Amino acid sequence: MTAHVLITCRQLQSCIDQFRGWLADHDVAVELPTIVQYLGEEELVPLIGRFDAIIAGDDHVTRKVVEAGTRLKVICKWGIGIDAIDVAAAAERNIPVYNTPGMFGEEVADMALGYVIMLARHLHLIDRGVRAGVWTKTRGTTLSGKRIGVIGLGSIGQAVVRRAGGFGLVPFGSDPHAAPDPDFDARTGLTRLPLADMLPQVDFLVVTCSLTPDSHHLLEADAFALLKKGAYVINVSRGSIINETALIAALQTGHLAGAGLDVFEEEPLPADSPLRGFDNVILGAHNGSNTHEGVDRVNVAALRNLLRGLGIAEKYPPA
Repeated sequence: MTAHVLITCRQLQSCIDQFRGWLADHDVAVELPTIVQYLGEEELVPLIGRFDAIIAGDDHVTRKVVEAGTRLKVICKWGIGIDAIDVAAAAERNIPVYNTPGMFGEEVADMALGYVIMLARHLHLIDRGVRAGVWTKTRGTTLSGKRIGVIGLGSIGQAVVRRAGGFGLVPFGSDPHAAPDPDFDARTGLTRLPLADMLPQVDFLVVTCSLTPDSHHLLEADAFALLKKGAYVINVSRGSIINETALIAALQTGHLAGAGLDVFEEEPLPADSPLRGFDNVILGAHNGSNTHEGVDRVNVAALRNLLRGLGIAEKYPPA
């Protein structure tokens, strides 16, 4: 019997043609709805009942969605974060939830350091000036000798720490859930500290931790107040780890020198967001993992998880 699968991840959708033969050979039919960033509960509930599985991007697979998915046998997350999936509701119906952890550490770390460099040297402003006919000579900040703090020391956080040394940055890290790794710390010069102790010491703060109930609005007004005046904040994880109202206030007062944000509390970023008005804020599009190599890697992993969850024996690897 053909398994019907809803694919709501734009990256996999864009590459689906290269897998159509492989999917057909495994008796899997797919449907690709139009996506901007993700589908919400109100969009998924009317759809999900027709499908045996979903390969989700950042979609809100809530309890109502799970309950409406009367045929669901598996929920596959394309990527790492499962914060938008009601795992408990899925478990109650014995629906496994798979993700693809450890796949994007290098790619997202590249993006994080890209924001650090752009903010330190104001590259976005220089580019804007030159395009407008202005020979901009904005004075920047030397990275060597500055301190970088990383919140979350999983695959992404560790990759940020490794890269930091190449720029002469002194790395600090905070992660109450990460097991000590003396060898890694010795190789990279990493100093691990509780968050409140780390914040006053760093010039650049990079957020790479997962979004959980404990990390929701982890960075509030009191956390920004602990940062030294003139610090920069970079978020390549999940928007809701930062309280955007508090971030905007810290930028308005000049306490923060700037921010690089690949993610936001609401995505796409609303047209009336005050964040759009800051020249010292670089705005992304939740795109840190989106490289040719990274997408290919996770496409294969997600499709293999799909077959695993559906109980279909893999005849040969996807292309």
